[in-house]
Amino acid sequence: PMSRFRLLALRAGLSNLGALPCPDCEEWMVPPDASEGKQGLECPSCRALICSLCRHWPHHFRCTCDEVAQVLADWEQWLLTGQSEYFSRIGHEQKKALEEHAKAVQE
Repeated sequence: PMSRFRLLALRAGLSNLGALPCPDCEEWMVPPDASEGKQGLECPSCRALICSLCRHWPHHFRCTCDEVAQVLADWEQWLLTGQSEYFSRIGHEQKKALEEHAKAVQE
């Protein structure tokens, strides 16, 4: 096993080279040059995907790095309240459609 000091020195060296640790495992990744723009950076071990610019995990495909915090807040709010409202509405619409179908079949 690697000594704690050697492990810390190795991690510091990797960090100084621009590498960053995977948020899901012990692997380190080297991001592309920032001039190449935002890209998904995939861990070769666990396949976790992070943003190459802001290092946010998971990678945000369809929004900018500046927008990701608001998108995540909106998503969390939807999970807390909007999701149950959505499924309730869909369930009601499906029930109504089934009732209409049953009525049409009977006629």
